[in-house]
Amino acid sequence: MISFLKKNFWPLSAFVIWLTAYRGFYPGHLIMGSGDAKRNAMYINYYLNNIWRGVYPMWNPFNVWGRPDFYSPRMIGEFNPFFHLIYILEKIGFSFGVAYYIFSAFYYVLGMLGLYLLAKRVLNDRAGAYLALLLLLFSTLSFELFNNGVMVSVLFPTIWFFYFLVAFTQTPHRVFLLGLTFTAMLIAVTYLPFYFLTVFLSFLLGFTALYGRLLPSILMSYWKFIKDNKLLVAFCLLSALYAMGPGFFWLTGSSEYFVNWRHATSGSQAAAIPYKVTTAGGYLSYFHWQQLFSDLKSTGLGHIYIPIFAYIILFLSLIVALNRRMVLLFSLSFFIFLISLGDTTPVHKFLYDHAAILKYFRNLHFLVWFFIPPLLIFLGETFKNFSQPQPLNTKQKILTVFYIIITHMTLFLAFYHLGKIILSTYLTVLLSAAFFCFYVLSRFKNKEALLLPFLCAVVLLQPLEVFHYLKKNMYHTFPYLDKPYTQAESIPRFSFTRPVKGEDTVLGEVQEWAGIEDASGFLDGNYTGSVWSYKLHQEANHDTLKNYVKNKFYLYDDTKAAENRAVDYQGEAIAGNSDTFQVLSFDLNHIKLKTNFPKDKFLVYSDSYNSQWQAFINGAKAPLYRANIAFKGVWVPGGEHIVLLRYRPLWQHIFYHFLVIFFGLFLILIIAESYRYAVKKTR
Repeated sequence: MISFLKKNFWPLSAFVIWLTAYRGFYPGHLIMGSGDAKRNAMYINYYLNNIWRGVYPMWNPFNVWGRPDFYSPRMIGEFNPFFHLIYILEKIGFSFGVAYYIFSAFYYVLGMLGLYLLAKRVLNDRAGAYLALLLLLFSTLSFELFNNGVMVSVLFPTIWFFYFLVAFTQTPHRVFLLGLTFTAMLIAVTYLPFYFLTVFLSFLLGFTALYGRLLPSILMSYWKFIKDNKLLVAFCLLSALYAMGPGFFWLTGSSEYFVNWRHATSGSQAAAIPYKVTTAGGYLSYFHWQQLFSDLKSTGLGHIYIPIFAYIILFLSLIVALNRRMVLLFSLSFFIFLISLGDTTPVHKFLYDHAAILKYFRNLHFLVWFFIPPLLIFLGETFKNFSQPQPLNTKQKILTVFYIIITHMTLFLAFYHLGKIILSTYLTVLLSAAFFCFYVLSRFKNKEALLLPFLCAVVLLQPLEVFHYLKKNMYHTFPYLDKPYTQAESIPRFSFTRPVKGEDTVLGEVQEWAGIEDASGFLDGNYTGSVWSYKLHQEANHDTLKNYVKNKFYLYDDTKAAENRAVDYQGEAIAGNSDTFQVLSFDLNHIKLKTNFPKDKFLVYSDSYNSQWQAFINGAKAPLYRANIAFKGVWVPGGEHIVLLRYRPLWQHIFYHFLVIFFGLFLILIIAESYRYAVKKTR
């Protein structure tokens, strides 16, 4: 243990310093920005409460007259086993706010550990890897879990995926293949694996162009491993295919799902996005380059900040001899950056027209955090080559020092001219200039030992001041998250009526992402739900419709309502349980009824129609109709019957529940295999 601590003192100290600084960002309640993070936090609580009581939330019966619930789970990547840490912390006495805060810190450190290990593998240099770690660890990525958690939920598995890919390529071993599979599974179940695919395919193209000669030997080593580990490889392939199931179900059902602020027509597939919508999320539409340097006292959630030392190293890269690794890392980073600019350059439009994956995601500014890790590893390689050069003669030393001084003076004056520069920026430039000049001119034999302490000091100098201001500027709160619905409160309770439009009592945002109470179903702004319900929203008279949808069940003597020419308002409303009608059970994904009508009746349930709903009468499958434009209808014979309406077939419920368990078991398998690998290495 002591040798481990000595060997990893500086990376561990960086994490300790970060955790100490991070601790001050929880003033007794969760601070949430204006991005997706608060909605993700709400849904994580909602999801955990339901999954731990044995119900996978496939359908939301409380929002917009019912809608499929595969959009919200994809936003968080609900099969991620690390989320259950929140539930465990709550069970041992922590509030949800504290539990979510601890989880966020843990998950961020885990992601940064992945970057450090990846950089060590790529660079084979502790100092370069340490620099990459410090620059990302003390960036504002730290706080994106409180602003746009979707991006972080995809980015961290992507970092670990590349670590396991590089590790497996260098040292083919079971643990690395398992890790590669697990991270691919995590990415597959997130909202937008297309960010990852964009980066991965770009990497493959760049690697093939620069390292094509190595591909035969790499593929041969893969093939040898496959022949020696057939069962393991088959298991990993089947596991990856299994994890693609939720995304496949989402894609195949997306034609019945509509997002009015993203899609031009209600008949379009909800997965694809028009070009003008994707470009609205370009990097330059959200940020200005001056925010990287100037007025850092105003840094808040959503701002992009990388420690100033990164730009100093970027300038030093101009006098460092290039190698293929540097070309690959910089080219990959720059290419992703060009895509993130949207219609500012022709790159994104060309790829949108010729590469299908770019049609399936917007918010291109999220790609900023995907091009930053390879850029930081590039800077680590630059620092490695600068600090370990061939011996310099006197003339070369003088020219190098001259370049260092000119570069730092230029940066110093540029910052002064820009204005609103915090003090630590100037101090960082001065400290950097002094150290690099000393390092080049000094004859001190063991000067490499100074690299890690220097990096710790020069990198942390500015971000610690920025974090001080960021703490002051993080004032966004969302009171619901300090005391969200408990597991007991999250059990759905059936009511025969809904509030009338205008009488909703639940905050709209809570209702959309974590609602457990009935709402009127009318939305004034953005709509995310069933295509048929949206059609009804658009075409029907709301003054008449609001009184109709107040009741959930109507009886008709014929099936005119199933003709869907218009809403048949003449049905007989069912006000509550009676001798002829009774709700036996109700949950998110089903409702079971007991009927005893004197004659055959057409029963309309004013919950959105979807082709994946099934009807059963006395256990036998019965036809389910779309009725009154948007709702479900079933023909019920006279006499006593049990009617079951269920969303999706039973096997899919089992599929989802086992996938939750499978992810947890897979993580345990990786931990066990990692322990065996570590023990074997120490022998």
